[in-house]
Amino acid sequence: MQIRVGIIDGFGIFANVRITGLTSGVNVIYGSNEFGKTTILDFIRRILFGFPRSSPSTNPYPSLNGGAYGGKLICELDSGETITIHRTEGPRGGRVTIQKGSVELSAQEELNDLLGHITGTFFENVYAISLDELQAVKSLDKEEVKSRIYGAGLGLGGISLSKIKNELKTQCETLFRPRGSSQKMASLYSEVRKLEQDIREIQTALSSYDNLVAQRDELTEEIGLFDVRITKLEATKRSLENKQKLYSIYIDLIEAQSELSLLDELNDFPGNAIENLDKLKNELGGLDKRIDEDIEELRTLEAISDSLTYNKELIDLESTVISLQRLSEMYRSAVRDIDKVKEERKSLYDNTQTEMKKLGQGWTEDRIREFNLSYLQKDTIHSFKDRFSEAKRQLESATDKLEFYREQKAAELSKGFTGPEFYRLVIYAITTLGLLGVLGGWFYNQWWLAGFSSLILIIGIIVSLKIRKGGQIDAIIPLEQKFSETLEQAENVFTKLQLEWSEFLKSINFEERLMPEGALGFAEAIKNIQSRLSDLKKYDQRIEDMQETIDEVSALHNRVVTSIDHSKISNDISTNIELIVQQFTEAKDTKKDREINEHRINELTNKIEKLRVDKQLKEEGIQNYISSLEAANEDDLVRKHNVFTERKKLNETINECKKIIRSTVGTDEHYDSFIESLPTTTPEKIELELNEVNSQIEELVNERDQKNQFIGELRNKIEELSSHQDLLVKQSEAELRKQELKELSRDWAKFQIAQVMLDKAIYKYENTRQPEVIRVAEDIFSKLTNKKYPTILKPLYSDELIIRDKFNNSKGVLEMSRGTKEQLYFAMRLGLIKEYESRSESMPVIMDDILVNFDDERGPLSIQALEDFSKGRQVIVFTCHRNMLEIYKKYGANEVVIS
Repeated sequence: MQIRVGIIDGFGIFANVRITGLTSGVNVIYGSNEFGKTTILDFIRRILFGFPRSSPSTNPYPSLNGGAYGGKLICELDSGETITIHRTEGPRGGRVTIQKGSVELSAQEELNDLLGHITGTFFENVYAISLDELQAVKSLDKEEVKSRIYGAGLGLGGISLSKIKNELKTQCETLFRPRGSSQKMASLYSEVRKLEQDIREIQTALSSYDNLVAQRDELTEEIGLFDVRITKLEATKRSLENKQKLYSIYIDLIEAQSELSLLDELNDFPGNAIENLDKLKNELGGLDKRIDEDIEELRTLEAISDSLTYNKELIDLESTVISLQRLSEMYRSAVRDIDKVKEERKSLYDNTQTEMKKLGQGWTEDRIREFNLSYLQKDTIHSFKDRFSEAKRQLESATDKLEFYREQKAAELSKGFTGPEFYRLVIYAITTLGLLGVLGGWFYNQWWLAGFSSLILIIGIIVSLKIRKGGQIDAIIPLEQKFSETLEQAENVFTKLQLEWSEFLKSINFEERLMPEGALGFAEAIKNIQSRLSDLKKYDQRIEDMQETIDEVSALHNRVVTSIDHSKISNDISTNIELIVQQFTEAKDTKKDREINEHRINELTNKIEKLRVDKQLKEEGIQNYISSLEAANEDDLVRKHNVFTERKKLNETINECKKIIRSTVGTDEHYDSFIESLPTTTPEKIELELNEVNSQIEELVNERDQKNQFIGELRNKIEELSSHQDLLVKQSEAELRKQELKELSRDWAKFQIAQVMLDKAIYKYENTRQPEVIRVAEDIFSKLTNKKYPTILKPLYSDELIIRDKFNNSKGVLEMSRGTKEQLYFAMRLGLIKEYESRSESMPVIMDDILVNFDDERGPLSIQALEDFSKGRQVIVFTCHRNMLEIYKKYGANEVVIS
């Protein structure tokens, strides 16, 4: 069995957690310390085997973070079937349900059947391997290491065999040890002997006690002799009573044996001979009856067949009739609708011609049918439509801007200076600078400065005067010219676009006056006319099909109508078709009935012939049966059967008599002796002997009763003497000590038996299963040590486990290094699992960080060996070391997700 998904509803620190991604082979679950490895391990074990009873030493893992206590395991069995195990809180290990396909199971016993009856303890000790076990092996002595290694092979996990044996030995020696005096049983035995000595001393002190006891013992012996004599007489009495009771049975036995000897011997004569003969005669009578019944039925069928007649000529025209029937509805529809369809076709044709005239001259039906505006041409029309719209928008925009500018300019000229205020200030500043320059040049005799400044001053004065008169200072860029150029460009684009559109219309044979919207509407009108022309063509085809149907049905009708009764024929073809089909169906049914009848006649004829043959064979069989029993005829057979019956009855009487006698007197020699004694006696003689024996027994019983009465009186006197207070106390105490000693002896015997059984189990294991475990472990151990130690030996007459290297050098357990002992223990555990699963359902192997202390060489080798071991089974490894996770993944392990 392998786990595929784990669902923890609530268990310990986990709630609503899913463990997914589990596959065959090695699966690694990584997590830091205290992330819940032990919790997951116990969750798996408890879902499989039940929740343990609450105790101080058991962690119940209550649901700490919410969620219903318990969960599910989705598993795959070795057979390939998938089961879901769901366990929740409840009595007797929790409520468990197992979903197996469409079947739901609800008992731990049924789950145990699926798991191969493995127990939770065995699963924990064999399939769960922890680092603590491996580390414990390192520090153990020679005997303890060997015990642990064998314990792995026995499936005891970390349990030490030597500790178990020592514990049993200690328990035994605590109770009893040869030549010991301080043990419990020895101390109690000494106390009992002392008490018995005290009792004897008290009884000796009583002088008459021994005499009374002696008389009682003497009388007891005499009564024993009386009992022996009475027992012998009672045996004789029983023998006589048996003879008296069985004498009549004996007489019946002798008479039956005498009568049997007078009858003929019939060896191998069947007891049911007459029954068999009657059965054969009944079968013969049944054949006669069946023949008569079948002959009567045959005559009836022949009469019916003669009365069945049909229209053979109409049957020969079957295909024509079927065609008429198939086309009849189409014919009615065609006759009913053809005129209406012609009228609809004419109306559609007139409307189509009207629409065609609207297109203009040159648009004929052929041209319209051939016209096809492609998707590219449609896209081109839409593109022209968008371009015309854009060109018109640009043209209107340029016109509006130019006209607006001109209106603004005219308005500003009427107002005076309309230039920017900045220009006015600049001109005033230049005039002022010119004036200052003239004055400065004149003052400092700088005539060049005065001349240049004079020029600037004159320009400033002229411009200032112009401004004062309302002059306009143009902007640096002539806007009117720019707007005019933009308008001209827009007009050129629109003109060019019109030329392109005209050329396109010519290419598709449209009128040049159409704009894009008109072209699309024109194309849609042509498309509608094309649809009308297509509908006209369909109307023509429909009218043609209807006319063909009418003609075809008329021809078929004329071919068939001559084969039916002319008195029923009318001028309505539809009515005639119904009549033809009706008569054809009746003729066909009649023909089928006649064929079935004739087939039944042939079957009955053959059946009657076969029955007559069977009858003849049955008559011969009856005669052969009589002859096989060595009888001359039927009467002779009856005589022999009567003899056989009488012999059987006498034998039953003899056997019953013998059975009654044997049940009373016994078998073998007792029976033979009893039979031999009866011929020499008579009922009267038996009666006399029985009366005499009864008298002797009565006398002996009376005498024995008198002696018993006297013994009773002696016992009363002895009890009075024994009722001394000290004697009673000592006797009670002695009985208590004896009871304690008896119980301790029973416990000592249990521990002794346990030691013997453990030794036998180990011996049987070492000589039956251990060799196979060692063979498997040897292969794994060789891989773990890189073939340094390819051999593990277990000598036949020694408990020592030996490993041998590739150079044939041997080592015992004591000579191994700590790491080698650990690896050997690991190999033995895997060997046991592999050997155990050869005859049982496999289970997941769970390992908790067991390889973390292996060296750099043997660690990876161990993982490789584990990968080989996991083929066909499932191994789940817990680790809290990231480097170990990476090594596992490097060698093909699967990382499991917990979400």
